[in-house]
Amino acid sequence: MIAGPSAASTAGHPLRSLGLWARPRASATIDEDALYKAASVARPELVKNLLEVSLNGDFIKARDALDGLLIEYGLSGEDVEALIAHFVLAGQDLKKK
Repeated sequence: MIAGPSAASTAGHPLRSLGLWARPRASATIDEDALYKAASVARPELVKNLLEVSLNGDFIKARDALDGLLIEYGLSGEDVEALIAHFVLAGQDLKKK
């Protein structure tokens, strides 16, 4: 059940589709990180960090970064793969030490 305005008045509302309609009542602010998590999309800098630590051979940190994406952001392995492909195909620069 939606907290706040009636369900009929929120039908098709973009915040409802993201599950954010009731969130302002649960926390004082909606920040950028909360929006990324609610939309199940990782922040670009987290994907970049995952790739950089992987390329640098620090696989423990890479596993921890991947776990963060899977658990904290609720992404699937397929989601992470798509984000990595998008990141690489967009021509982002990676720092390899």
